[in-house]
Parts: sequence; C-alpha cells; structure tokens
Amino acid sequence: MKELERLEAERRAKERQEDERRIAEIREHERRNAELREKERREAVEREALRRREDRRSRDKLDQLAREIEEKEKMEAEKRRLLSQLDADNRRRDTLTSHETLEKLTKAPYFSRENLSQPFGSRENLDDVTTKVERQVIERVDRTYWADEPRYF
Repeated sequence: MKELERLEAERRAKERQEDERRIAEIREHERRNAELREKERREAVEREALRRREDRRSRDKLDQLAREIEEKEKMEAEKRRLLSQLDADNRRRDTLTSHETLEKLTKAPYFSRENLSQPFGSRENLDDVTTKVERQVIERVDRTYWADEPRYF
C-alpha cells in the first residue's frame, strides 16, 4: 500500500511538474505574443506617422508646384503684355517710317514761302494751306519720331 501511495504521489508530482511546465510554456508563449503585438502596434504607429509626413510632403509639393505654375502664368501674361506693347510701339514706328508718312514728312513745311505768301482767305488754294490742326499733327509726329529711341536694322 505504501508503495502504491508512493507511486501515486510520484505520478501526481510528475503531473504537477508537467502542468507547471505547460503553464510556464503558455505564459512564455503569451508573453512572446504580447511582445509581438506591441511591436506590430509600434510599427503600425510609425507607418501611420510616416504616411502622414509623406502626405504632408506631397501636399506641400503640390502646393509648391501650384505656386510655381501660377508664377509662371503671371510671368507669361506679363511677358505677353510687354511683347504686345513693344509690338504696338514697333508698329507705330513702322507706320511713321512708311513711304507715305515719309513723303508727308518731307513735303514743304507749313511755313513755306508759298503758304505764307498766299492769303488765307482765298478759296481756290485751301488745299495748299496747312491748318492749325495739321500743323499740330506734324509737330507731334516730328516730336514722337525724333524723341523715341532710334531703331537699328
């Protein structure tokens, strides 16, 4: 009987040790799983922070690109405006140097002997008389033509 009790006690001790070993393994397994979950959680937090930074960077890049495009459009508009202004100035100069304009500019001035010697009241030679308005136009054209910077061809 003592032998059976001793064998039974040894069997229970072995079972207890086996149970304690299994419990220790389960606790160790749970601890590893908890560490793994914590590591995955930290990585997820880091990935989310990185994604947010990348989103902010890409949004900043898009904003920067939008600003650059807007500045380029403004510069292009200003360039077009200046080119059209230069083109208008060139057209005005070209019209001043056209053949007809040069002929008008080189014909006898309004204070020529013929104009001054003929009376202003006679109706037959009104076409030869330079009026005050024509005189002002000629003076303005002369001033404009000679005051603008010279064109080099």
